[in-house]
Amino acid sequence: MVKNAIQMVRGAAVQVRLREADDRGFVLVNDHHFALAIDQALDISQALRTGVNTLKLVVDNTGEAVPFIGHLPGGPWSGRFELYVAGGLVGAYADKGNDGPLRDQHIVAEIELFVTDPDPSEKNDSQKNSWRKRILGH
Repeated sequence: MVKNAIQMVRGAAVQVRLREADDRGFVLVNDHHFALAIDQALDISQALRTGVNTLKLVVDNTGEAVPFIGHLPGGPWSGRFELYVAGGLVGAYADKGNDGPLRDQHIVAEIELFVTDPDPSEKNDSQKNSWRKRILGH
């Protein structure tokens, strides 16, 4: 599991994209659960509050499919996620493994997202873009 910390300004769109998952992927944002579909970005901005927010990128291993039997507990799992802030990629996270006889959920990454209020002195659009540079490091 990867741990990461990111700082951003309130108002920027935050999206999570599930690139790959065996079996299912979801994101926990503070107390909110968001199911993810492969290759679709999901905006999670409405779940963020000013201050520290915890994001957990999770793969749910539902078991191994066996013909004529159904699902057996355990088996291989993998997950690959991307995190976007203000339209820019700020993190890519991946992990994989093999479970024993138990179905399990695996945290691929835990991210602390620190949201600050915008600086009221930034009045025009060129100044507002400066916060994006601070977030993305460009």
